Amino acid sequence: MNIEKTIEFILDQQAKTEALWQRNEERWQRNEERWQHADERWQHADERWQRAEERSQRAEERMVRLEKRQERFDKSLNGVRKLIVMGMKMVNQVAASHKAAQVELSEIRGDIRGLTAAQKRTDQKFERLVELLSRRSPNGHR
Repeated sequence: MNIEKTIEFILDQQAKTEALWQRNEERWQRNEERWQHADERWQHADERWQRAEERSQRAEERMVRLEKRQERFDKSLNGVRKLIVMGMKMVNQVAASHKAAQVELSEIRGDIRGLTAAQKRTDQKFERLVELLSRRSPNGHR
């Protein structure tokens, strides 16, 4: 009986060991599947990270282009401001010379009026002189 119990014990231990071995194999298989799934997730995460880095790089390149455009716009705006300032100076100069021309024109008009009046007086005196001379005789006698 001792041998039977020993054989039974050995078979029982072997069955338990086989069951334990089977459970460990199943666990190992599940763990392998988890690791494979985790590896796939890491791979997807790496791909997403790569795409995010590419988007970030493109965004930085766009920012550089925008900054360059902003610089060109600022230069253009500064040029326009300078043109406006120069234009205003020219307008002020033209306005000042226009005022001076207005004053000079006013003076010239006054001079022309004076000359016109003097011409009228001269014409009147000349007419009187002609009239006086026409009353005299051609011989020099009256």
